[in-house]
Amino acid sequence: MIVPVRRFALKAEVRPGLWVAPATAQVVHPGVVASGNSPGRVRLPVMKIVIRSLAFAFLVCLLTAANVTAQTPTPPKPGTIEELIDKVEIGFGNRQLADYDGQHLFRGRIRFVIEHSLVEDNDPHHFEIRTFRTFAAAQRWLQSRETPNEGYPPVPFPSLRSLLQCRRGVCTYDLDGGIDHNHLYLTKIFYGMRNRRPYLKSIYLLDGD
Repeated sequence: MIVPVRRFALKAEVRPGLWVAPATAQVVHPGVVASGNSPGRVRLPVMKIVIRSLAFAFLVCLLTAANVTAQTPTPPKPGTIEELIDKVEIGFGNRQLADYDGQHLFRGRIRFVIEHSLVEDNDPHHFEIRTFRTFAAAQRWLQSRETPNEGYPPVPFPSLRSLLQCRRGVCTYDLDGGIDHNHLYLTKIFYGMRNRRPYLKSIYLLDGD
């Protein structure tokens, strides 16, 4: 007895955006040719991964460039108080104030005042006051006060602290952290204005003694 066999055709199931091939039941995306494992063709998921990787690399480059720019100090503008103070700090800290002679940073004379931390306030030697016509003369005076230090730079060491503010003709520095022995600190810079350009009047120092 022969039993008849019913044949069922595989129907395609249609969904929005997808087409299922009846023979292989392969999912085919719109705009992409289904080719099995054929070489030379790029599948959509792989393309998405490549695009995301490139976008991430581009973002990293932008952030790195922005970080480098933020860390680069901006030089002060010419003719400003910031430029004037910057020159004093560099010259004092490097013992090279004489390098700024000829740049007309002060008018006529400049006054240097050194306060001694170990001398009583009412003592006449609590302050040393000198006036100079050139930075070179001021630098020679500062060096005449120094003591040899057995193979190291002479003392007292010129020391700089953080600048607090420049206001009403005086720039002040932060000494709240205390001072050290054998250090000479820059404490105040007095300045004036002429033709909208600042010039130096006095430089105050504190000797840690």
